[in-house]
Amino acid sequence: MIFLIAVWVGYICGFLHKCFYNRNPVMWLYVINATVVLMDIVYYGINHFRDKRESHSGEVDLS
Repeated sequence: MIFLIAVWVGYICGFLHKCFYNRNPVMWLYVINATVVLMDIVYYGINHFRDKRESHSGEVDLS
């Protein structure tokens, strides 16, 4: 999780650099990649809390 957050912050910093100092079409690739990494962070969080909840209840929901 720490690695994903570091990668996401790197993409945000790269996008801001492109916006302020070197505006070109490549900056939209930073946005796309940052969005994909952010979705991965969100999915990780959802699955992490779901796994914690299931481990406390003792039942496994396969749906």
